This record gives sequence, structure tokens and C-alpha cells, in this order.
Amino acid sequence: QEQKERVNMVGMKHKPKAHQQQVNSTSSSQTNGTTDWYSKTKARSPINNSSSRTSPTNASSSTIPRFPMSAMNQFQTSTRKQRLQLKNMSNSPTNRRFILFFGFFVLAGLHTVIITTQLQKYLKEDAANALEASKFSFQTTSEKMSKEERIPTYRGLEEVVPVEDIKKPPIQRGILDLDQLEKAAAEVEAAAKEIQKNTRPLTIDDLELGDYINHGAINVVSRVTLPDWWWEQVREQHKDKSTPIPTAKNSKYVVKLAAGDWRVEFAKRECKALQKLNKKKRKVRELNIIPTLMMGPSNFTNPFHTDQQRPIPSSFPDKYVKRLREEPEIVAIVVPFYDQNYLSKPSKWVDNLDDVRYFLQTLLQTLAYAHSLGINNMDISGSNVKVDIYGRALILDWNANQVDGQPIYDPLANTWITAPEGLLEQTGLDSPKSVLQESVSGMDIWSVGVMLTNLVFDPCFFVNPRGLGLHSSQVPEDQQRTEFPKHYGLIETMLLRLGGETRIPVGEGTMLDLATLVGLSRNDVLKQKFDLPLYTNNSTCQETDFEMLEDVSKGDIEQLHSVLKTIFKISPLNRPTAQDLLAHPFFQEKKPKGKIAKKQAWNKEEVIYDLSLADMKIGDFIGNGMINIVSFVEFPDWWYRQHNVKKEEQKYVIKMAPGDKWYTSQGDRECDVLEKMNKNVTLARKHNILPNVFCMRRARNPFYRNPARQLPPSFSFKHTKRLRKEHKMTAVVVPFFNLQRAEDYCDDLDDVRLFISSLLETLDYSHSLGINNFDLSSSNVKISPKGRAVVMDWNANKANGQDMYDPTANTRITAPEGLLEYGLTQEDRILQTSISAMDIWSVGTMLADLVFDPCWWVSRDDIDFQHPNEIHSYDYIRAMLLQIGGESLIPIGNNKTLDLANLVGLNRSDILKGKFNLPIYDDDGRCKTKDFEMLKDVPKEEVDMIYSFLETSMKIALQERPTASELLKHPFLATEESQSATKSKAELAKIIADVPMHYLDASVEETNDVGTSKVRQLTANDIEIGQFIGNGAINLVAIALLPDWWYKQNKVSKKTHFVVKIAVGGDWYTLQGERECDVIEVLSRDKKKAKQFGIVQAVFMSRTIPNPFRNKHIPSKFPKGLAKKLRSAKNVVAIVQPFLDLDWVHDLKQFKDIRYFIRSLLQTLEYAHSLGINNFDLSDSNVRVDDDGEAVVMDWNANKKLGEPIYDSMANLWFTSPEGMLERGPKGETIRLTSISAMDIWSVGIMLVYMMYEPCQWVNPDVPRMRNQKSLLKEVVKSVGGETRIPIGDGKELDLAERFGLNREDLLQKKWKMPLYDLGQDDKCDQMDTEAYLVLYSAKNKELDDMHDFLKSIMKISPAERPNATTLLKHPFMDFSYDR
Repeated sequence: QEQKERVNMVGMKHKPKAHQQQVNSTSSSQTNGTTDWYSKTKARSPINNSSSRTSPTNASSSTIPRFPMSAMNQFQTSTRKQRLQLKNMSNSPTNRRFILFFGFFVLAGLHTVIITTQLQKYLKEDAANALEASKFSFQTTSEKMSKEERIPTYRGLEEVVPVEDIKKPPIQRGILDLDQLEKAAAEVEAAAKEIQKNTRPLTIDDLELGDYINHGAINVVSRVTLPDWWWEQVREQHKDKSTPIPTAKNSKYVVKLAAGDWRVEFAKRECKALQKLNKKKRKVRELNIIPTLMMGPSNFTNPFHTDQQRPIPSSFPDKYVKRLREEPEIVAIVVPFYDQNYLSKPSKWVDNLDDVRYFLQTLLQTLAYAHSLGINNMDISGSNVKVDIYGRALILDWNANQVDGQPIYDPLANTWITAPEGLLEQTGLDSPKSVLQESVSGMDIWSVGVMLTNLVFDPCFFVNPRGLGLHSSQVPEDQQRTEFPKHYGLIETMLLRLGGETRIPVGEGTMLDLATLVGLSRNDVLKQKFDLPLYTNNSTCQETDFEMLEDVSKGDIEQLHSVLKTIFKISPLNRPTAQDLLAHPFFQEKKPKGKIAKKQAWNKEEVIYDLSLADMKIGDFIGNGMINIVSFVEFPDWWYRQHNVKKEEQKYVIKMAPGDKWYTSQGDRECDVLEKMNKNVTLARKHNILPNVFCMRRARNPFYRNPARQLPPSFSFKHTKRLRKEHKMTAVVVPFFNLQRAEDYCDDLDDVRLFISSLLETLDYSHSLGINNFDLSSSNVKISPKGRAVVMDWNANKANGQDMYDPTANTRITAPEGLLEYGLTQEDRILQTSISAMDIWSVGTMLADLVFDPCWWVSRDDIDFQHPNEIHSYDYIRAMLLQIGGESLIPIGNNKTLDLANLVGLNRSDILKGKFNLPIYDDDGRCKTKDFEMLKDVPKEEVDMIYSFLETSMKIALQERPTASELLKHPFLATEESQSATKSKAELAKIIADVPMHYLDASVEETNDVGTSKVRQLTANDIEIGQFIGNGAINLVAIALLPDWWYKQNKVSKKTHFVVKIAVGGDWYTLQGERECDVIEVLSRDKKKAKQFGIVQAVFMSRTIPNPFRNKHIPSKFPKGLAKKLRSAKNVVAIVQPFLDLDWVHDLKQFKDIRYFIRSLLQTLEYAHSLGINNFDLSDSNVRVDDDGEAVVMDWNANKKLGEPIYDSMANLWFTSPEGMLERGPKGETIRLTSISAMDIWSVGIMLVYMMYEPCQWVNPDVPRMRNQKSLLKEVVKSVGGETRIPIGDGKELDLAERFGLNREDLLQKKWKMPLYDLGQDDKCDQMDTEAYLVLYSAKNKELDDMHDFLKSIMKISPAERPNATTLLKHPFMDFSYDR
């Protein structure tokens, strides 16, 4: 029978999937072997066996059908037995008729046409099918074959085919010519490898566990720290996107760890569910599904088991530490952290029926999506479903989900929310069969009903074991009912109160009657009316007035009872789906109120999502230009919440540039420009730069051949067609604001002056960044309600070296050089050589058009085309030269120049002598009007200033045109009114930008950041060395002499002095200098905090550069050794900072002054530590006191990062903590930094001791018998006592007591005492003799007690026990009022 089926298969048309199934089903009884594929187009016929002669082979292979019988059949027989079977089969009646039928066609002479045609056709089809059926294996048997094998053809002829060819797969034998496909596949594989290479996945080994949070039946949850490389990778992936990027500072995550056999299985379920749910990012955002960062590891190996030294935080309870150490398998899932300020239990948050309705509506939307993917939750309870600050449901866990056909009973399930079918472990008391799940949604819908009931009817709740007194740990044993098996009593109550159908599906097509199971009559239950089973502890609910139903309409209450009656069906087959419930009148769209409605502020802990064009809704058409189609756009609700923007108060527009590369590249330019100009938010807002809300660079057009994406009817057919047919598109979204054309707004010269000056300020800013506009026309530059210019588009900007000529440019505002594509020859292409020149010309034309209305500045189109053999622009250039005069020689790039006069047939000398004559025109040619409306009653001096302004800016030679900064100083603009905005910082703050920037949280203030108008950058070559000040281990410090232009540019008095810190001496020294540059840059980002916490900001920093001071003058009083060192250094790092006249800390002699100084120092450290920065060199020489008595840290070049070796041979041992005095651990391992703050906190304590107990000091190397580190550290350990074990990195510890031969237990019991010594002596000081110390003499007893307790909390041997700066600032010693 098998052989018959195999022969019949030969005649079937080949389809890869079906073919694979058939072959798999028939080849199981065959001997294992690989398939030989015959490559020749002439294949032997299985019918003419008499004329076929085959050489037997040793290979055993399956017969694989390839072509239909009507064309030609390939087959292979591997053994003599198979051939005999096949021969016998040909004698059957069916096969004989078939053979005769086939022979008829052969004898009729039609075989040639049919076979050849069909063969070619099916060869092509088979090649395509073989490409799809990539699962097929092109292998041949590994056994040896004879040198050559004779293959009989369908004509009975013989053809010798080399065995090597027979062994080759068809793709190599010429049947499938797929070289190009193979090449493409190789390219795809290479691209995939490149992507994989550039994107490093997050693994469990990269995670660093943080504090324990909580646990459940499956998971242990803790905070987690993600590695720095992951954050950098995220920023790199988001760099072209305008939404805020999550950073390690503002984003927190947790890891859910499931260790152990059955826990791992539950966690695997959750991984599969989350993987499906997170597949569509848009759904994740819309439905508030918790996103995942990592799920794994793939091999489920527990790294805490394999590496017993892997650190687990001490906050973990012992039993969970034990579980993590002992279980070999684990699953880890990393998700965002939601704190109690963002999520809460529904019962604590929702306080009215509308809130409940909205909360459950969002929950049902999530469940509807999950159920559509075949995923249920099976644990919809108050502990698993939370409500966020916006009233939306968020499901935290999915690890209880089950698949249809699995046993539905779960001994760990929460019986409070479990439907009747989930309460049964077996189908009866005597039945071993499990109840199987038959409905994906049934259990979840029941749980939603229970949640609705419990929220609305509080303090009563839906019937549960606690309410009935059934086997609950919360009910005393003497009150527990035990007459029924487990949960039967609960099922009985549900049946009697809910009524309805009692038969439920239990799997395999069988039904179970619950009424019969618990001893009730099914007919009685069917007749039972619905009565909601509400209970309190151990009794039915007697309440009739529920707080949430007060003031609720009768219609709403009826809808509530209707939806509950719809949900609570005993049979899961009768319950509605989530989608059905959403259509119920109870869940109609209603806005929440109460707490939820009041919560509008964006919570910083919320997950930040990426905005995509697919999330936006295109609104009404606004307009279009050469590049863009502009319309209103609406963002999804989550975006408005995320940015704290009120949807009804702010509108946005989208500029879409669909088309080929030219169109999209113009849009990409605008994205780049807006991104660059908005980096400095303060300056961007000051100059009315459009904020870059969203940019999509050359990406797939979501409207391309997608009728599902609707466009409003206001879009014309032309624009709709363009959006539908173009595959790629660039999109830019900016705020919409009400603007006017300048000619409609400006009524007098003052309006024009303000408009032009504000436009020049914008251009001054953009030009300083190397950005021009190249399209400053009246349609592109609008005026705000406050009369200030706003540039709408930047997509025409050009960089130096690009072609000036643009065939789509607006010729009315284009300068002469921009109208020419090339000079005298086509090889002399005209390139841009000036960033500002074209824009300045356009500003001049705009001014002329506004002032001399109804006339305007002449354009190319106003000049009659009189020379048909010339380029049209020649006539315009000729007219400009004759009317404006001046230099006609212009640069065109590549160090070439072009004489425009010579180009158009004029004499350059004559043009140079020409006088400026205003070229304004009207419809009739040259403007004849003398009286212009705007110039009425304007003094002649001001009119002359306008002509002067135009004569200055409208130069033929672009190199002679002034910059925007220079034009702003022109008398026409430099009046009292126009300059009032820049008189003082207070007045500058009054300028409110017209561009909506509320979501950027920016304020207008002065800044010295790069990007200020016409900023010349200070370089190391500009700095001269002045008087020597001092030197440290890294830097030498001297007065810095800065150039005069710098003081003038930055409006700094020359009486202000600066110092330069130069790191010289080799790579290690320059590396420390670079570290300080990095730290100062980070600490100075927030200008206000930097000023508040005494951070000395830098006016100049250069990381490692070739030494610019080698050949400069060095004052004679410079120490010779340092002067020589400075001259011989190859590379240096230089930092220029203000010179500060500060006091030494030892100058503080009052108790309250020292307290205030220490508090300010801790505040500075709190700020630095919050940014992950320590100082590691807090000493009396590095920390000074300013005039206000506050601490100023002078150097930051010794800072260290976590994990770096902590030992520094150049460290100041007087202020070094115990862990920093040792280089190696007990086994020679390097001791590494494990705490950012611990060393600095110890140094603060040492500094406080020095100032309070003078002349005594904390033990240090000045004490004669403490000269070496070992003696010094041993003395500290003996005196201070306490915990002596210190972490040294990689989860390891070092016991200092054991290291120095001391008893740890004795030290743990020892009373804390300071090792105080007289200055430079071996004599100890008594810390309790306060009268012996000048500073302490006047202090009160309470103050002394607080100080001792403060020092006791700081000076701990173990860095893990030292508090951080934030904790110390809350100590009573730091809580005082201060009046210097």
C-alpha cells in the first residue's frame, strides 16, 4: 500500500508544504538516507522499465516526486527489492491502463511538444518552489558510488553523467540558476551580522541587583542597575528622534526573578505572553501594557547558583537568597519600575462610579487585545492589577496564563476571583480526570466582574471562602465549615444565588453538571433568579446604602446590575468576551472625575515611549510649498500626558515631504537644522526658533498604498495622490501659532524696525552655528503678535562648498550669485563661499518691499528679457550692476573668482565708479512714486538711514555684504527702542518668545554657551602665562592672561582675573586633567545648581592637546623646575577658571561657622554624588572658604568611578579612609571602589576633627610612630572599632581585624573613640576635655553631643556603614540657623 501511494504521488503537482508532509508520512518506514536529485532535463521514465538499465548503487534513498506525470517523472530506486516491487506494481490493472494511455501519446507523436513545453514550465515552477521550500536538503549519500552511472532517458537512450554531477544539488547543476539570489542572500546575512554586531543584547550577566522590593508566589522583585553601555546604545538608537530619551538618572527598572523548577515554568509562560503582547509597540502604548527590556537567559542557567560569589544585596530576605543560591534554573524579566506615587490599588484610588467605569474599560481593552492573541491572565486581582495616576489599568504579571486544553485548576490561584470551573481539580469525587480549560476569556471576565463588585459595593464583597467561612486561614478553625470537599460550598452558594445554566465544559467534548456535583437540582437552579452574592466576614451583606452609589442616577444603577448579570454566568460558554462587554452601555465613553481628573502633571517615573508617525492623526490641510504638504496633526493622548500639554490649548502642524531622495533630503536638512538650533533651548526660545517636536527622517511613508490611513477631505486630489504614491517621506512637526504676513502687520517704521532687527538676531544666531536659510521670503518669514520675526522653514539651507544655484529658488529674494549655475564655462560651477551673504540680501529686499510699498525691490522677473541668446539672469545682473554699482568680482569657490561685469559685457572699472541708485519697481517698470505711505511724517534723517542700510547690505560682491551682527549695529536699528531689550539681564527676561515652548521647561536668560551671536572661540594659543600661584600633584597653577577681544566679547571687566591649571608630566597626568574637564562639564550643566553649590566653572577647557606653552613667555619668578617641565611637555590639559580670593579652612575659629561650612560642603557633595561624581581628594588644601563662609572645592582631578582600583600612591593619607590605604586583598586581588560617597564622607569627618579639635589632629603620618600605612591603619581600627570587614569588589570582603591580628568580636563590642594626637607628637589627646579646645570651649552641651554623634556616624571602618551626604544633612548637628 505504501508503494502504491508513492507511485500515485508522482502524478501530483508539487507544492512544498504538502509535499513535505507527504514525504514525512511515507518515509518513516524507509531506511535513513539522503535524497539524490538528478539534474538533467532528460529524465528516465518510470513506465518504460523494459528499456531502462540502471547501475545499482549502494546509497539508500527515498523517492521524492519532482515533476507531474504528464511532463516527465524523476524517481530513484535504491535497492533491488524496491525495483522488483515497482515492476510488480506495473502489472496491476490500474497501472496497465495508465501505461497504455501514456504509450498512446508517445506513439501519436505528441510527446515531443507536450513533454518539452511542460518540462520547461514545471522546471521554472519547481525552481521557484525549491526556493520557497528552503527546508529541503540538497545532500547526497555519503557512501561511495561508481565512477559513472548510466541513466536511461525516456527514449530508452543512454547518457553518461559523471557521478560528481549526480551528487550535486540541482542549484549547482544548472537546474536552478540562482547566483543572484545567493549573492543577495549573502548580502542580507552580512547585513544581519552587522546589525547584530552593532546591537548588543542585554543579558542577565549585565544586571546588578539593587534593593529588594517584594515577592509573590513565583517571583522575587528587586531594583536593578543597567550597564552604562546599554544606556549609550539606547541613546545612539534614539539620536534621530525628538522624544525624550530615557537616561540612567530619570528611568528606573526592576527585575523579576523566578528560580526553581515549577516557578521557572510559570515564568516561561509570562515570557511568551509578554513577547506576544509587546510585539506591536503602538498597542503597548495605547493599552498600557507593561513593556519589557529583557527576558532570559535563553538557557535558564542561574548565575547566582553557578557563581556563589555573585553579589546579592543584603536587603534580600535569607530565604530568597537561599533560593537564588540553590536553584540551578532561573528566569529574569526586566520591566520599568512604577513607584507608589504612580501606581496604587484600585480600591485606594477610584472613588466614584465614573472612575470605576473608566478603570475597567481600560482593563477590558487590554484583555480584549490579549485574548485576540490567545493569551489570558487568570489572575485579575487587586494585587496584580493596579491603577495609574491617570486612572488606567496596568496588569503587572502574566505568569498564571494558560492555554486551552490544559488543566484549569491551580492550587496557588486566588479563590476570591476564581470562576466556578477553576475551583475544581477533578470532574468528580471519584473521577481522576482533570477539568481542562475550554475558554480563553471566561476566567478573566469573571474576575473583572468580581473586581467591579468589590469596588462598587465596598465594604461588602463578592462571595468567597472567607465570606462563607470555608477553609480560610483568616477564619478560626472552630468556625470553619468542613461538610463539603474543598470549594464545593462556594460553588453551591454561587449556583443558588446566580442561577442559570449549570453545565460547564471540562474538555474532550464532555460537560459537567455542577448542580449534580454539589447535590442540587439542575432544574431548580435554572429557575433561580439572579441575586448578587454579597458577603462580609462570615455572613451575608446587610448593607443597603453604598457610598459609591450615592448621587448615582437610577439609569446608571440599572446598567451596573445589567453588566454584572451579563458577566456572572456559571457556564464560561455563556459569558461575554471582553470586546462584547466594551459594547455594553455601562462602559460607554465617560471621562473620569475625582482624584483621577485632578491628576494632570506628568509623572517623571512614567515610561517614555518613542513617538512615531503611525501614532498621529492627520488633521485639516493648511497649505503646501515646493517641498512640503502642511496640515494640522493630533498626537495620541499618552503624548500629551507625557509632556504635560493640554490638548485643547495647543495645536501642532506637520510638514510632510513625500517623494524621491531630493524631496526627502530637503526635509532631512530641516530636521538637522532644527535639532542643532534647539540644542541651546534658551537661545532658541529667545530667537523664536521653531521647536523640533518630532522629526522622521526619510522613512517609509505610512500613507503609501494604504487606504486604511485616511486623509481629511480638505486634502486636494493632487496632494492625496502624492502622499499615496510616494514610498518614502520626511516629516517635521512643530507647534502651530497664529502669525501674520509682515506687510499686513507693519503699519509704521517702528514696526518694520522691530521686525527686521528680530529677524537679523535670528539669523545672527543661526549663522553662528554655520546655518543659513536661503529662502527668506514673505511667505516663509511671518510676524508674531508681538511684532517679532518667526522663520517658518529651513529646508533650503546650504553649506559652504555646495552649488549656489537652485532652479526652484524664489528669484524675487535671490542675490545675483544665486541666479547663476556656472561662470564663463560650465566647468566653473558657482559654489557657496559665505554662510550669511544670501540671507543678508534677502533681508534687504524684504525691508525695501515693506518700506516702499506699493513698489518693491527689483527681481529678475521685472527685467525685460531682451537678449534671447543669453541666460535670462544676465539682463537682471546687468541692471543691478548699472543701478547699484560697486565691486563686481565675486568668489565662486575653489579659490576662483568671477567678474560679473565681464560676464554680462560691461566694464568693471565703470561699475566700480557707479553710485548706488535704489532699484525699486512697480507694475509699470521703474517706480515713479515719491510719496510712500510708511515714510510720511518720518524725519529725513531716518529716511537717509534706510537708504544707508540698503546701500550697506545690498552689495553685488557678496564678500562686501555685512554680517547680521554688523547690521544690528547700523544706526537704522541701533535706536533706544530697538536696543532696550539688551540693556540689562532683567529687561532681557521680560522678552517672552512667541513660540510655544512650555513642554521644554525653558526660561529666557543670558548665556555664554557656544552658539551665542558672533562668538569667537578662545583657544589655548590665546592664553599667556602670568604670575605663578602654586602647584599640586597634577597641576601647576598660574595667572591666565586672556586677549582683549575676549573681555570685550563677553562683556567682562579687565579687572576680573583668571587662573590657568595646566596638567603636565605624561599620559597619566593629562588623563587626570581630562577627568577634571569631564567632571566640571557635568557639574556645570545646571548653571543654577553649579552656582548654588560653589562649583568653580571654567571659561575654557582643552583636553589633551599639543603643548602651546613651549615657546611662550614664562615669568622669571616661575620655579625653574616647573618652568622646565612646562617647556618640555609634549601634551597638556589646560583649564581656565576665575581667580577666587578664598580663605583657608583653618581660618574658621567659631563653632557655628565651622558647622555652616561643613553643611555647605555636604550640600556640594550631595549634588556631585547624585551625578555619580566623587572628589577623592577633600583636604584642607583643596577645599577653601568663600566670603559667605561656604565651602568651595578647588580640584576634581582625583575622582574615581565605581569598580576602579581605589588605591592611589599619591593620595593624601591624612584624609584617606581605611579602604583607600590598601592596594591588595588577602589573595593579592586589587581592592576596588564600591561606593561613590564613602571616601568623601570620611574626609569630611577628618576635616571637621581638624577644625574643632585644634591643635590636636586625627592620627596621621606626622605622628612619629605612625609613619607607615600599616601602623596608621591599625591604630584607626583599634580606636574606632565596629565592623572591620570592608567590601573590595566582585562580592568579596577583607577583614582588617584579621589583617592586623586583632579580634573582630572584641572590636565589634568596642566603644567608639577618636584616635586624637597632639600635632607632631606621640601624645594622645582627650576628646572629652572640651575646655582644652578653643573652638569647643563656647559650645553648648547639646551642640557637643550632636557633634560627637555626627562624627561617630561618619567615622566608620566599613564604607558600607557610612551614611551619604543626604542622610548627614538631616542629622541634628546640621539642623541650625546661621547668621554670619
